[in-house]
Amino acid sequence: YDRNANSGGLSEATVSGEMNDISYSINQDFNTKKTTISASTESSGNALTVDYDTDAGLTEVGLVRDVDAGDRSINMDAKYLVKSKTARVKLMSAFGDDAQISATVDYGTDGGDTSYEFGYSQDLKDGRTMDVEFNPSGVVTAILDELPHILSESGIMMPATYAHLPRTHAAS
Repeated sequence: YDRNANSGGLSEATVSGEMNDISYSINQDFNTKKTTISASTESSGNALTVDYDTDAGLTEVGLVRDVDAGDRSINMDAKYLVKSKTARVKLMSAFGDDAQISATVDYGTDGGDTSYEFGYSQDLKDGRTMDVEFNPSGVVTAILDELPHILSESGIMMPATYAHLPRTHAAS
């Protein structure tokens, strides 16, 4: 209850549980009148997840599975983000005793951009964590933007076909 947000009663309520091997969570925000529903089920090591809200409808569908590769266990999380029409694949694995590495690829299924992100997370002393993320698409875009200027200052003319490469294929 937050009197400043909603003086007439509760600001939000959540109900969660499990029924017939399906876990669910339903949240009602009384201020925005938005309801969100998350459901998941697991079978043979695969977890299927679905997210829905009353504003956007179906927002996300995903599949999560741990896969053994040699002596490593890799968590594979594949999702489809409905509104942005993006397929996302995220891979995570333990790296040593208290570190994790990750790689994420977002692919625009409607001809949109493809982006990449790499991460490293390390547990430090006293409950602190260090997280580092790297998105190489920003680096590639900066290089492609500056390359014609650098080459022309050096007296090298860049062919028109190279000067206008589509950004969506720059990092692939």
